[in-house]
Amino acid sequence: MTAKASLKQIADDIGMQCDENVAYFDRVTGEVVVVFSDVTMDMGQPLAELPEWQRELVEIARSVAADESGRYLSLPGKWDFDEYEVMRRFCQSLDNEKHADQLFHALRGRGAFRRFKGKCPGTEPGL
Repeated sequence: MTAKASLKQIADDIGMQCDENVAYFDRVTGEVVVVFSDVTMDMGQPLAELPEWQRELVEIARSVAADESGRYLSLPGKWDFDEYEVMRRFCQSLDNEKHADQLFHALRGRGAFRRFKGKCPGTEPGL
């Protein structure tokens, strides 16, 4: 069974990624785990030989590397996420043609993100 995810936490973690790490969603715990590239170099060493602060990081990296069940889902990198495309696909998924047309129209030109958010059903200004 997949644990519930915090969309805010996932978005925050995607935004904080850099070239030296990869974030994964743990479907069992619902948490985001990060594997740092410098930690992967230490994965072959016995845990007892590693500093205390590094042991948990290496255990996480080993768990992700050994995963064959799909427990860990790789999250997109900071530059892999296309906000405009997500909003466009959301518009296409709506059953209400009137709402979809209003949202598509909001995506045109400067200020598209602000207008889209303002037209989105169930949102309040300032969220």
